[in-house]
Amino acid sequence: MAGAPSAAAGAASTLAWMFVSSALIIANKRVYASGFPYPMFVTGVGQLASAAGGVVLGWLSGRRSRSLPPVGWILPTIGPLWAVTFLTMWMGNAAYLHLSVAFIQIFKAMTPAVTLVLAAVAGQERLSFALFVSVMLIALGTGGAAVLETGAPSWSVLGAALFVGSSFTEAARVVGSQRLMTKHHFTSLETLVYTSLPTAALLLAASLAFEGTGPLLLSAGTLEGAAAALAPFSRDLAYAAALSFAVNLSSFWAIASTGSLTFKVAGCLKNLAVIWYAVAVGREHVSGGQLAGYAVSVAGFLIYTAAKSRAAADEARAAAKGKGRAKAKAQ
Repeated sequence: MAGAPSAAAGAASTLAWMFVSSALIIANKRVYASGFPYPMFVTGVGQLASAAGGVVLGWLSGRRSRSLPPVGWILPTIGPLWAVTFLTMWMGNAAYLHLSVAFIQIFKAMTPAVTLVLAAVAGQERLSFALFVSVMLIALGTGGAAVLETGAPSWSVLGAALFVGSSFTEAARVVGSQRLMTKHHFTSLETLVYTSLPTAALLLAASLAFEGTGPLLLSAGTLEGAAAALAPFSRDLAYAAALSFAVNLSSFWAIASTGSLTFKVAGCLKNLAVIWYAVAVGREHVSGGQLAGYAVSVAGFLIYTAAKSRAAADEARAAAKGKGRAKAKAQ
């Protein structure tokens, strides 16, 4: 029964992440469509809300975060996580300005394959033949869907490049987060606070300097004027920021409970729901060939799931035999 609470936590955190992350995709797309095409600013506000929410939640629960580690430790240890989170937030959201929501969800099928490779390099996953086959199927299905999309009016080379870049940085972010929580024993709340606040500062500073929000807000002249410039988008921004906090918290909780690769595979099911929404509500077009490519990728996920289940069962049997031999020797 010892594994029951862990399994329940993994299921609850993953389901929560699937729901709120789908809602965030739709909310961010609505902000951009309303005439506020500043992805770094939108995600920066979301990261700021995540950090603030993490501090408040820690205070309410009585679980204070550890004191700030020395700069000489925090920069090489958590600094790379700040960088890949910044790049993931920027490129991943900027892609929505150039590609359809439905196609991006199909394209996301490649992310678990990238995560598997990085997790294997980091020593967090063992790359078996079955896992290798699953990666090949994922790559084949996603690549086929991408080739078909190149002939569609919604295709954008820039959007595709941004999304491919974000897939690699997202995989590195997930693997790095798991490493921070397992090797350095950070809690989900500590990981949330120590990554979100610096990332928010980077995103907002970059938005003000390079994205155009600096001149937009400075042209207002006063704080009241800047607030008035943001007023038409304030409700959507606040909603997206609240969802961002929920996404970050549930994702770190899920990664800690399930592992980086299992977490990304769960995103496959979530992507199906977003594709359905984009087609049924957003009236976006998805061809039969693209759905077939996505189906091939899903087959890769199924092979991965079966391989992981067998590996877990083998490890459990080996551990049980080891305990049995140790007990026999003790007697």
